[in-house]
Amino acid sequence: MKKFQKFLLLIRDTISGDFAYKNYLKHCGEKHPLSKKEFLRKREKTKWERVNRCC
Repeated sequence: MKKFQKFLLLIRDTISGDFAYKNYLKHCGEKHPLSKKEFLRKREKTKWERVNRCC
């Protein structure tokens, strides 16, 4: 049951952006990291600001 709970938490973190933010903090280190809100806003903006299709 513990493995299933960990799996569900991983899915939740991936969907909500927590996983990406944690990786961002590891990569950024102490060099003026963005707040979680700013990070997620920037991530969504870069995802939707351009056309993502072939035709």
